[in-house]
Amino acid sequence: MSNRIIFTKTDINEIVHQYTVLNLSCEQIGKSFNMSKMPINKLLKDLNLLKKGKSDGKKIILSEEQKNKIKELYVVEHKNREEISKITKLNKSYIEKILSKSNYRRTKGEGTTIGMLKRFSGISYEDFLKNLNDFKKYKRKVVSITKKQPIHNLLNFNKRGVSGVDGNYHLDHKFSIVEGFKQKISPWIIGNIINLEFIPWEENVKKRTKCSINEEELKIF
Repeated sequence: MSNRIIFTKTDINEIVHQYTVLNLSCEQIGKSFNMSKMPINKLLKDLNLLKKGKSDGKKIILSEEQKNKIKELYVVEHKNREEISKITKLNKSYIEKILSKSNYRRTKGEGTTIGMLKRFSGISYEDFLKNLNDFKKYKRKVVSITKKQPIHNLLNFNKRGVSGVDGNYHLDHKFSIVEGFKQKISPWIIGNIINLEFIPWEENVKKRTKCSINEEELKIF
């Protein structure tokens, strides 16, 4: 009798999401499914999604200088794994492993903030730190207002669910919270139901802090 693990469609979607979107390793995904990395590795290989390493199976031993360089790129220059990988010529998954074992790993919130700002804000992380508390207060206010809205009246409310599952939708701010903060738009407008909609989770992951409407469209409501 075969001991091969049979994944459900939901499992496969979640594994692909964790691997391609969240950039988790096979080992990390395996832990979330309470199994070894091998079944995950085989599934991704069968789907032609498994990323090829650069070490050719050879163990890489870093010098203290290399370790300090990685730390500097990550902590001081706020580089992400992809950027560090390009600079150091080391596999991205290897960089992830090094950072995972370090005591200077950014929290999820810090990583999201840095990535968000680098991609969409047009200002440096250092400059933004001066206003970070104001942004946090603004976001909390928007979230608080959003929670009070009658979102059950919105189209596709009944399809609300987590990422990685076919047919699931996320609640989205059409004019994003980040842009609302930058443009100094009242949190009462950004968090109001007029600025809310449910969109497929895949679209929401790709959208990040982008806006699906412009400021003029927001003002007409």
